[in-house]
Amino acid sequence: MKPKVKFENVSKSYTLYEGKFDKLLDIFKTTKKNKTFYALKNVSFEVYEGETIGIIGVNGSGKSTLSNLLAQVLPPTSGKISINGETSLIAISAGLNNNLTGMENIEIKCLMHGLKKEEIKEITPKIIEFADIGDFINQPVKNYSSGMRSRLGFAISVHTDPDVLIIDEALSVGDETFYEKCLAKMEEFKQQGKTIFFISHSISQVRSFCDKVIWLHHGQVQDFGRIGKVIKDYKEYIAWHKGLSAKEQRRYKNEMMAKQLKNEENDIFPGSDQELSRSRSFRKVKVSEVKEKKNFLLGALFIFFIINAFLLINNGVSNNEKTADAVGSKEKVTSTEKSSPADSLNQNIKTINSEGFVLNNDSEVYAKAEKKNLMNNLDFSEKVYVLEKSNDVYKIQLEDGAIGYTQEGNIKLVDSRVNGSDMTMNDLLFITPNSFKSAYEFYLSYLNSKEEVIKNNLNGLSNVVEVDPNHTILEYSGGEIQFHIENGVATAVVIKNIDIESPEFFTVAGNASLIDNEENYFLLNTENNKVIVNKNEKSLKIEER
Repeated sequence: MKPKVKFENVSKSYTLYEGKFDKLLDIFKTTKKNKTFYALKNVSFEVYEGETIGIIGVNGSGKSTLSNLLAQVLPPTSGKISINGETSLIAISAGLNNNLTGMENIEIKCLMHGLKKEEIKEITPKIIEFADIGDFINQPVKNYSSGMRSRLGFAISVHTDPDVLIIDEALSVGDETFYEKCLAKMEEFKQQGKTIFFISHSISQVRSFCDKVIWLHHGQVQDFGRIGKVIKDYKEYIAWHKGLSAKEQRRYKNEMMAKQLKNEENDIFPGSDQELSRSRSFRKVKVSEVKEKKNFLLGALFIFFIINAFLLINNGVSNNEKTADAVGSKEKVTSTEKSSPADSLNQNIKTINSEGFVLNNDSEVYAKAEKKNLMNNLDFSEKVYVLEKSNDVYKIQLEDGAIGYTQEGNIKLVDSRVNGSDMTMNDLLFITPNSFKSAYEFYLSYLNSKEEVIKNNLNGLSNVVEVDPNHTILEYSGGEIQFHIENGVATAVVIKNIDIESPEFFTVAGNASLIDNEENYFLLNTENNKVIVNKNEKSLKIEER
């Protein structure tokens, strides 16, 4: 039997530039030092008609890249992909135009799948009924929630009758009723002998629906086979990884990602005939080109060095005279002054002038460098400005402008990772309770709303807790969802009863940009939100960035 889908040594790579100037140099081929990241590397498998394949793996393993290659949205960098039939990708908002209405998107996507006007007119009512988004069908998609976009995308895709269906986390949002409707439709496809790729973080969903599983691990196929064995091995890996400390998890992740990075000068896939052939063909030409360009750059740098040396020598004469005068006057001042005890402390002062984040919850801040006169206690992830360092003490400025001192180990200086956005809210939904998961965008839309607005528009208020005159907590869904009100405005939403025992929690923790020393608090950034995970309280605190 001929395979329905066949991957032969397929790889997908991206060039990583350190800046725009590197892109310019690469256009003129004056450098080959840029790194290449392999999202997928030497992936090979065969799938036959009627098979349902689950694709699992931790974040960053290449699942979405594989789905885009299957859907022919992306071309491979190397290798060969053979697909016998039409494919359709179902992902949240995949292929939908945000500026068009739902109705207009139905027509455009159907036309892209090769359907005629008469066929589109016939299936449109079925798509509308399946999506079940009411009057929003005539509204621009940019006004949809992620659940509504997923509903519409799924409805369109399954009614275009594809031969190969690729479902990429499209069932992670939406309510239970729609999920059951989607499963029923997928079962119908299975009965028709269609080929389905099901990408999900939910092991239970994969186990209940799929025949075989592909386990992707940092861009490579770790295992491919019957569902029982692969999932058993995957769970053993998750348990092993979960047993590592947060620092060990980060170290392991960095080691694995390093294997996905290569310098373009040595960018050859082991065993790849295509890459080896390319290397042999262009090796001699490339060497000569590189030598010529290196000679040109070295010549330009030499001229630049000579000019700067000349300017420095000329400026140095006058500067030396000024320096001698300054040293003489300084010696006179020093001889007339008496040394003070503070002088020895000031000798160790180092200027920092950098933003920082509070690393340890309840960090103590003092009014004096000698750690006297306790001023305040700072919470994990609070932002401060670090002015200077004396021995192992930071002098910091708080957000209200006050100046204080705290232990160096309490603060992490800002870097790109702490401020970056590595996660999405969808990545976090897997560990949240259903009460939040089913309508999370609705709840988050009330951040920065007034207390009266929340009370008037949200049903199910179960309790009101007055922490102090300026701080009130509104509890919903039996306390699982809490709005923290500061001075009459909702500053945060806290989600209780998160699942810290699930494999997905370890994935979330592994992507944290800031972790306290006890590994109980984790800071994660999404595009719009700052999220703090409290492992002890099994909670998520979500604020706007």
